[in-house]
Amino acid sequence: MLFIRLLPLNSRYTIKYIIGFIFDITIYTDTSPTFNKKRTYMQYNTSELCDFYADLIDVVDPIFCNYGGRGSFAGKVVTLKCFESLGLINELVNIDGTGKVLVIDGGGSTRRALIDLNIAQCAADNGWEGIICYGSVRDVDALESIDIGIQALVAIPVGANNQSIGETDIAINFAGVTLLPDDYIYADNTGIVLSPEALDIETL
Repeated sequence: MLFIRLLPLNSRYTIKYIIGFIFDITIYTDTSPTFNKKRTYMQYNTSELCDFYADLIDVVDPIFCNYGGRGSFAGKVVTLKCFESLGLINELVNIDGTGKVLVIDGGGSTRRALIDLNIAQCAADNGWEGIICYGSVRDVDALESIDIGIQALVAIPVGANNQSIGETDIAINFAGVTLLPDDYIYADNTGIVLSPEALDIETL
């Protein structure tokens, strides 16, 4: 029997091949809690989007860093405005976020983190494509192993409070752009672009 075992190595994953020959082939997949299954998702290139859709998009000021497990992500915008409190963030990431990106106006605070391991994992589990936070994150080493896009200003170990103070589904302004609910946002390691409508990626 030929069998293949997928094994985690530290926080990364590697494939080890253990081969034995009897009669058939069996494939074993590690299902332990530490094995993080990756969802299938599209790759986005913001440089190409700027070249092709220059007159249709806005470019977000280059002040964000990528902290998540995805190098690129995109989706319909869901807006939230809050300051150093993450209660509403917890509520939103617990609902279905398939095809959506949570965009948080955290007032640019670098004193308390709005995104941590638990919030990021919950968002990934509920299908969110990504989170863009005009604020801070923590648990940086853990965030990069979670299958979700995360962009934020900086990292700081101090967490925000759990109060549910803020507003959802409103226009928010930061980094040189105004973001409206149901806009479409595209992000990769190069930058972030915003469009009032979904862009035809297949034509690129």
